[in-house]
Amino acid sequence: MEADWEVEIGPEAPAIIIPWEGFIDLRTCPTADIHLIPEAAGNVQLREALIRLNSREAGVFTSKCDLWWLTQEEIDKDEFGAEPANTECGFACYVDVLFLDAEKFVSFECHETNVRRLTGVLKKLDLVDCRVDLVVRPATVNSSPGYGLTIYAAGCGATPLLAERSWAQVLQVAAEATITVSLPFSAGE
Repeated sequence: MEADWEVEIGPEAPAIIIPWEGFIDLRTCPTADIHLIPEAAGNVQLREALIRLNSREAGVFTSKCDLWWLTQEEIDKDEFGAEPANTECGFACYVDVLFLDAEKFVSFECHETNVRRLTGVLKKLDLVDCRVDLVVRPATVNSSPGYGLTIYAAGCGATPLLAERSWAQVLQVAAEATITVSLPFSAGE
């Protein structure tokens, strides 16, 4: 599977800021409030990923998300590990994810270690027609500064249905890997 990571930090870089107007905190009961998120209400795969990422055992929580279609021009067959016939259309999303643990949240080193591990795990998976990009960026939660992670998951296919299937598969894998990789280490590792 194709996976990569980068850091976007600087005065002009986008940041994750909580709360924001319309923020829905899924931490207390993800299944009860998920219908309030328009993107998730209309998409079962995104809904399931958000519920999982906000579950008590996840160690992380989400802030924002979005979905969109990719044009053929936006899909590079090499970057998606795809055959040319499978680059006709694509589907993508992003999900902003933050550590629950305050020590991890404020540690850039923790985030860098996490994305390196996560990228390594994802690259070993035998998936085609998809990719994940991870971006470490500044975050603020209730006026406390730290860092967060934006997960970009994208899939492609010969038809919209196949593109959405590839995306759904990579989103599920990325969400599970994010939880698994994020839990076992401390900020000092």
